[in-house]
Amino acid sequence: MIMKTRNLFFVLILNCLLILSGIKLLLARGKVPGALPSKDEISYAGKTLPVLTVWDVVSNVARYQDNLIAVKGRYHGWHGKLSFPPPVTRSDWILADETGQTEIYVTGKQPENLKFDDLIVVISYLRKNQHDYYLEAVKIIKKEITR
Repeated sequence: MIMKTRNLFFVLILNCLLILSGIKLLLARGKVPGALPSKDEISYAGKTLPVLTVWDVVSNVARYQDNLIAVKGRYHGWHGKLSFPPPVTRSDWILADETGQTEIYVTGKQPENLKFDDLIVVISYLRKNQHDYYLEAVKIIKKEITR
């Protein structure tokens, strides 16, 4: 009986920790994608940058804040699931992970000739205003899908 109670207590504590860890990611709406982090790299301004997923970024904001990063995702324009307004300007747009479940706002460089759900890589800095994290884009690269 004691072992059963101890296991139940452990499960309860674990569930509480998982719930609390989700609260830290108010910006990231959705589930963890099943894929492993990308091992792609891209060169920009004499630097080799690993290509991160949107989930990689929103789950490690302290690691990437104010650093130049490359983030791959799908262009969602202004049609995302984020429940808060754009952090910088009304022209900010949304980058989603490949599942469409995790999103982040992007400001700065505006995309050209992109359609909803196009696969892109955004070279950017991860910034934070008073409340939210967002990407400040310096270059946008449309990815060609190879099959």
